Amino acid sequence: MSKNKNCNWRLRDNCVEISVNTAIYPQEPLFATCCVFINDYYTLLDLTKNKKRYKITLIPKNELKEKSNFKRLTGEFQNELINNVLRYKIASRNQKIREWIVQEALFFNQPKKEQGKFIRRLVREEKYGKDKG
Repeated sequence: MSKNKNCNWRLRDNCVEISVNTAIYPQEPLFATCCVFINDYYTLLDLTKNKKRYKITLIPKNELKEKSNFKRLTGEFQNELINNVLRYKIASRNQKIREWIVQEALFFNQPKKEQGKFIRRLVREEKYGKDKG
């Protein structure tokens, strides 16, 4: 068994149980990580009663007998989880800029008349507030 307060694992029968801290690892990147492994492993995901940890059980679809294979699997899972958490955080930080880019693309693909209406509405909202504009 690996002892780590944020992410630990243990071998059990012919499966690996991985436990991760919900405060460190958000749900979305955890789901993305589990999806990477579903082709080769039956993947079970549970939330503990106190909602402080996720428990992931990976059961190989093809028999894995050697302990070293399970250790490699847990290392790959942990690396993939960190990768997905980083991608999630970068996407969160860039969300406003991505929304702006999409708005700009949609705006400039509208007819000039619609662009004018949109600009006038924005000016009214800026001057009088969103509810009064």
